[in-house]
Amino acid sequence: MASAGHIVTWLLWGYLLELWTGGHTADTTHPRLRLSHKELLDLNRTSIFHSPFGFLDLHTMLLDEYQERLFVGGKDLIYSLSLEQINNGYREIHWPSTALKVEECIMKGKDTSECANYVRVLHHYNRTHLLTCGTGAFDPLCAFIRVGYHLEEQPHSSRKYPNSTGVLEESRQPNDRRQRGWSPPQRSQNGDPLFHLESHRWERGRGRCPFDPSSSFTSTLIGSELFTGLYSDYWGRDAAIFRSLGRLAHIRTEHDDERLLREPKFVGSHMIPDNEDGDDNKVYFFFTEKALEAESNAHAIYSRVGRLCVNDVGGQRMLVNKWSTFLKARLVCSVPGMNGIDTYFDELEDVFLLYTRDHKNPVIFGLFNTTSNIFRGHAVCVYHMSSIRAAFNGPYAHKEGPEYHWTLYEGKVPYPRPGSCASKVNGGRYGTTKDYPDDAIRFVRSHPLMYQPIKPAHKKPILVKTDGKYNLKQIAVDRVEAEDGQYDVLFIGTDNGIVLKVITIYNQETESMEEVILEELQIFKDPVPIISMEISSKRQQLYIGSTSTVAQVRFHQCDMYGSACADCCLARDPYCAWDGISCSRYYPTGSTHAKRRFRRQDVRHGDAAQQCFGQQFVGDALDKTEERLAYGIENNSTLLECTPRSLQAKVMWSVQKGHDTRKEEVKTDDRVVKMDLGLLFLRVRKMDAGTYFCQTVEHSFVHTVRKVTLEVVEEERVEEMFHKDYEEDGPHKMPCPAQSSIPQGVKPWYKEFLQLIGYSNFQRVEEYCEKVWCTEKKRKKLKMSPSKWKYANTQEKKLRPKAEHYRLPRHTLDS
Repeated sequence: MASAGHIVTWLLWGYLLELWTGGHTADTTHPRLRLSHKELLDLNRTSIFHSPFGFLDLHTMLLDEYQERLFVGGKDLIYSLSLEQINNGYREIHWPSTALKVEECIMKGKDTSECANYVRVLHHYNRTHLLTCGTGAFDPLCAFIRVGYHLEEQPHSSRKYPNSTGVLEESRQPNDRRQRGWSPPQRSQNGDPLFHLESHRWERGRGRCPFDPSSSFTSTLIGSELFTGLYSDYWGRDAAIFRSLGRLAHIRTEHDDERLLREPKFVGSHMIPDNEDGDDNKVYFFFTEKALEAESNAHAIYSRVGRLCVNDVGGQRMLVNKWSTFLKARLVCSVPGMNGIDTYFDELEDVFLLYTRDHKNPVIFGLFNTTSNIFRGHAVCVYHMSSIRAAFNGPYAHKEGPEYHWTLYEGKVPYPRPGSCASKVNGGRYGTTKDYPDDAIRFVRSHPLMYQPIKPAHKKPILVKTDGKYNLKQIAVDRVEAEDGQYDVLFIGTDNGIVLKVITIYNQETESMEEVILEELQIFKDPVPIISMEISSKRQQLYIGSTSTVAQVRFHQCDMYGSACADCCLARDPYCAWDGISCSRYYPTGSTHAKRRFRRQDVRHGDAAQQCFGQQFVGDALDKTEERLAYGIENNSTLLECTPRSLQAKVMWSVQKGHDTRKEEVKTDDRVVKMDLGLLFLRVRKMDAGTYFCQTVEHSFVHTVRKVTLEVVEEERVEEMFHKDYEEDGPHKMPCPAQSSIPQGVKPWYKEFLQLIGYSNFQRVEEYCEKVWCTEKKRKKLKMSPSKWKYANTQEKKLRPKAEHYRLPRHTLDS
């Protein structure tokens, strides 16, 4: 017969090994809190929208805070979702390609999955209509969607409706809707939103939407002019930047000119004004391409900012109907290294413009990855418009011929300056670019590249991730006023359905950057890539899209951090502060929502000891310490569990033995191991009995989380009990007795051991034991003789893995 101590040890090891895969090693590079998909749902922090058709194939999203809707474009479908609760009250438009178009697409050699209408363009055209374009089974087309509400009023008489031809007339509005000053739409009595496709007029989509649903693409609508960066042909070879749709002449970059675009991947596009003169407005395109100037590496990828004038109409004799103001500059994101050798993150993944009160100077956040074969990494760099404008106002790059190196152009620059707009601020001498002299047009055609690169603020990234855990794909940023200053909260979407909530703190004295990962949120149940993110600072919500699902998630949930001042302060979340009663939303002084009670918050340092001095919890910390009782069987393994909520907290163990009032630090060795889950004794001895204190240290604040009194049970006592029970009750006391054979009032053998060990979460352990021992295979062993049973347990013991080969999990039953 197997020894009782061995059976109990095997039970414990089996349970721990089942949970081991959740283990980790906490340090400052980890998120402070990690919330699973289920936890977010249980906290009511997220809402999920699933397409009723079972598929979505999301490609684009458009947030409209004034219509209070989120518009989503996918495969043959467009959805209108409520910003309040995206999984309630949705509307849909079914917009498939015709059967003829699908058949033609397949006959031309495309896959059936590609031969559908994937919606790639969604823009506000005016107050009443959206512009939408789809791939149309490799035959792009565009249309207009009527939105809004019945009987709504139109506060601005200058807004236009579709004219007699069905094409919407120009509606000059600032590109950033936050600057438009619209009032919320008037609703009808039934409150149903309008959402239908106007089928009386279609527009050809070439130059406005890519053929291939997977092709890189960017677009922005300025007034009634659509600016796009895309591959405009069926085979995906003609990369170009277009302007179309409006009253200005259709215009594009030159065909097959690698000086302008060389296999680009388009990432984003935005109109950013330089001044109050609308004729001087410029559109900025963000993309990556193969770099011509990287002479030592022919396949090097560089990130670019391209710039052109909104009112460019091309030249009169050269560049007819082609851009005559297009320039580009390199966007640099690198980590300074020794001997002047930097580590570059060259491939731009996403770009986000954080608009401020000065609409001419948004803060630009770029999310990059590295194209290095040595390691994989990601970085976030921040750029100011002053640096971008300085690069475009600086010298041009020049190359005399194929055998020459790229150098700074030192010759005479023609007037007007190549790349400048026909506007009053530039002298007002030329009404349009068609009036520009030939030498100015010729120069910009041969010198589209600027010599000086655009470097980030602080000359370094604000965030670097090289752990390889996941790839960063999307970024959105919210600017928050906190008690000790202003912080930019970064929400970064990954390729496995996770969003990181991060702040960065710059130390001006040491010129160093501290990154604080506040939360890791598992938005989607399955590890799917995040394709699109929209942010609503007004609602304090993120709207996140994957190929099959859309989710909304709240920026913060302050009460989750804990019920004490120190918990709230250690969180370092700029959205949250201790108000004297609870951890709640922080509002700046002067805000209409600001509470009159004092607020305790220290985002920069997280100094809970100073901020919470005299507050409850600091003075009564020991009184609030959780106390537990645990039993260990001599010469067997025992775990004293202690898992801090914060993954960034350091755990220390001390012990108080017998009547000694002094505490000693627990010394670890091959027998006593500190794990993420707690303190593990691989072989318990009598001298280990005592009271163990689990303390967490975070930003110099020490808190005793749990006090565990360990009592050691002699192995002989357990052996005697097991042997006595076996002889008295025979094989009915085997590990997995048939439940019907157990006399009423008699407990299975293992329950007595579990009570002896002293687990409080008895039901969970019992379920585990049933799972381990009571399989069909185990039940068949009931027919074995006691000698065979002993042999079977001996063989299982030989197969046990060693403890040091695994890491313990974060969660287990309470002890």
